[in-house]
Amino acid sequence: MKTMNRKSIVTWLNNKNESKLAENFNFLYKELEFVDFDNVDAVFYLTLGSRKGPELFREMQCEVSTQLSIV
Repeated sequence: MKTMNRKSIVTWLNNKNESKLAENFNFLYKELEFVDFDNVDAVFYLTLGSRKGPELFREMQCEVSTQLSIV
């Protein structure tokens, strides 16, 4: 399973001037240190829509480090 650090995602979103999305994302996953790719993608899709969500997610994948974990 691919995961990303929640704090890194929030910081990245704030740097991209997506502070409202960063705030919502942080609120949803405040209990977790790492968030699964599918959950990140779903939040982006639901918040930003079908056009901008996947685009922003792909951009973030290139810039925020990922971690593989065995569940």
